Amino acid sequence: MSRFTSWLFLAQLLLAASSCTRTRSVSTPSMQNQPDILETMKIAVPAQANRSVSFTNKAAAYYFTQTHETNHPEYAWFEGLNVAKNRVFGGYDLFVGTQKLDNRTADVVVYPHKLVRQHGPTFTEELCLLDQRNVLEVRLRGAAQPLGIALKGDNVRFLREQNHVAFFSAREGKFLIAVAPLQPQAITVQGQQVAGATEGYYLAVGENEAAATVLVEEAQRNATTLKKARQERMRQYLLTNTYLTSTSDSLTLALRWLATTMDQLVTRQQGDGIYAGLPWFNEYWGRDEFISLPGAVLVTGQFATAKQILLSFANYQQLDKTSRYYGRVPNIVNPSNIDYHTTDGTPRFIIELQDYVQYSGDTSLIRQLYPAVKASIAGALQHWVDEKGYLLHEDNETWMDARDANLVSFTPRGTRANDIQALWYQQLLLAPTLLPTCTTSPAKPSGSNWPSR
Repeated sequence: MSRFTSWLFLAQLLLAASSCTRTRSVSTPSMQNQPDILETMKIAVPAQANRSVSFTNKAAAYYFTQTHETNHPEYAWFEGLNVAKNRVFGGYDLFVGTQKLDNRTADVVVYPHKLVRQHGPTFTEELCLLDQRNVLEVRLRGAAQPLGIALKGDNVRFLREQNHVAFFSAREGKFLIAVAPLQPQAITVQGQQVAGATEGYYLAVGENEAAATVLVEEAQRNATTLKKARQERMRQYLLTNTYLTSTSDSLTLALRWLATTMDQLVTRQQGDGIYAGLPWFNEYWGRDEFISLPGAVLVTGQFATAKQILLSFANYQQLDKTSRYYGRVPNIVNPSNIDYHTTDGTPRFIIELQDYVQYSGDTSLIRQLYPAVKASIAGALQHWVDEKGYLLHEDNETWMDARDANLVSFTPRGTRANDIQALWYQQLLLAPTLLPTCTTSPAKPSGSNWPSR
């Protein structure tokens, strides 16, 4: 998956519109007595395909792997659990007694909510995340011997064992990893391997031992309820927000997976936002955020989430009037960096404010965000507009933004790109159309470069 997954999702929806029908209710007669929609979406992956798989917890964690063997040179970097841009551990190995299970020979089926590996005729492995919690469940059915699990990754080291919970250091970040059986029972630790569980393990990540222990104990008490809630959230999303059907079964399946993939990118890592893509970009990018916002949360009726996304990005707007980036919303929002090197993210932010109002009918948000609209125009006029009213930008501040370690653009575009001028023009047109819903009139930005309509 790349940063462009969300853009692709919108294009696929438009492409499929002519052959699809859409319903907004699960209570329609056509949906009653139908198979579980999550079960119908399962995909068997042959070993030669060896596909990448990712799941998020809809907060700040995701788990990434390949179905049979993580052998892609870039994917190996991301394998395992990532929390808030920190690679916590790099996957795991499972053991039955002394036998290590070989994923390369497994039969693998992927669902929206879990990954299932069938190891021979006997052992069935299931992997899933819990919503809003840094907890991974690894379950193994069919084993008569105690199960073992070994975490992978540099710097992942056993620290201590207490009350049937083994604690490990994290690969990156100030975290602790707690490994415990699905049901409380005695364990042993030899080297990096935890052994003794009869059904499987919870892998929980917290900022300290107490936090990780709380997550383990909650999972041991309530995992069945938490997993059912996660599955029900996905079912309701697919059936009421994005339900699509087509005369082509394969197209229906593809569209439902696109919708599910898009939804897992809508997270709460730093306020509400949309990941730019997994596994590379578990962070918010202004450009990608607002291009994908209509298909991700507006056409799906998730207006409360859309509103929070707009408010979250407004909180990161550069409001230092001495900065050359005054008025811009960020290009990148991640836990260690707020970057403003984008010229098109800001007009797209304003455009999506109008889209939100048009879709939801909620005009109250304009009163909250109109100061951000004013600042976006004032900052552009002060620092980035030439004598003819064109919006200037640096080489790597459009969608062609790749640059090296010295910030030199790989594909320099110069300045005054035509797509940027179109967005700037739209931003200027929208400002006065939003004005009538405000209680006070904004002052016209000073300067002689104010373009006329």
